[in-house]
Amino acid sequence: MRRIKLVAHLAGVSTATVSRVFSETVPVRPATREKVLQAAEKVGYQPDALARALRVGSSKTIGLLLPNTANHMVARLMTVIEDQVYRRGYRLIVCNTADDPERERIHLQELVGRRVDGLIVSSSGVSAREYRIFLTEGTPIVALDRRCADLRIDGAYPDNAGATFEAVSYLLRLGHCRIAAIGPRGTNIGRERFAGYHKALATSGVIPDPRWQIELPEARPDVEPPLRTLLNLPPGRRPSAIIALSYAYTQPLVGALRALKLKVPDELSLVVYGDTGWNELVDPPLTAVVYDGAILGGDAVELLFRRQRQPRAPRKELMTPGRLVIGASCACPAAGPFVSKCNRLHERTT
Repeated sequence: MRRIKLVAHLAGVSTATVSRVFSETVPVRPATREKVLQAAEKVGYQPDALARALRVGSSKTIGLLLPNTANHMVARLMTVIEDQVYRRGYRLIVCNTADDPERERIHLQELVGRRVDGLIVSSSGVSAREYRIFLTEGTPIVALDRRCADLRIDGAYPDNAGATFEAVSYLLRLGHCRIAAIGPRGTNIGRERFAGYHKALATSGVIPDPRWQIELPEARPDVEPPLRTLLNLPPGRRPSAIIALSYAYTQPLVGALRALKLKVPDELSLVVYGDTGWNELVDPPLTAVVYDGAILGGDAVELLFRRQRQPRAPRKELMTPGRLVIGASCACPAAGPFVSKCNRLHERTT
């Protein structure tokens, strides 16, 4: 006997009544509904979620695509989003793309089959056509953290340029003028953060040496060779501070500095990006640019359900400001004529 028939038999109702209870398309008397639910629990009956989604036009699920669910900050975002989606009566399907466009495409194909009611996406860079079927069907899509190429959709983003500007300005106030930056290669995030870096230097009248800007992939970055290159520059051009413009560089950069026996902050001041979960546990504790994941994730969820309620509403982007958490990895550079010149430049522009 099929389980739905067994449920109907135990509850003393028809299979059509059992279907109505689980599809919620037609009202059923509370007493009858309770009998059906008790019988279903007894035999372990679970209705087909996809079939129900086809009947009622909603799967009550949201797809979430993230680049690295093992990362502390990404896991925090995932937790915030899952909680807020759950409170709205929906469930979350989390897909880890590992920053691989091919994996992202495969996950998207799977989510099409599951008929999700919305997508929150931190894209690894696939083309807009991969999302066309969702847009054609009117499925809301919200970009999280990263802009989706060629898609004019709602988005919740960190203020990358503004936060980097504040972090570099902090180093300038300490007296640093030779500030290097390691950032992502060829991404919107990288371009925005490098823009903040250059704006801060320009505001203080500092002309950066092109060799101070290093672009590396975020996946398994090898930071030691470019770091050695920076340290081998002539004394007047060697950086006295460095800012890592992605959380992906924090651990390898700290490891490389230790391997090179470079003292932080005595010989090189260091600013990192993101809350790794252990910024305060290393020696010295790291000065870092951080974002409030509760705000960023909450904005993404709010935008998604706003779009669901108002399909024709104007496109909206929400920016989460960064915050500089002061640790002990930055200090004033050693006194000297170059530093004095930097200080005078800064005083004239503030």
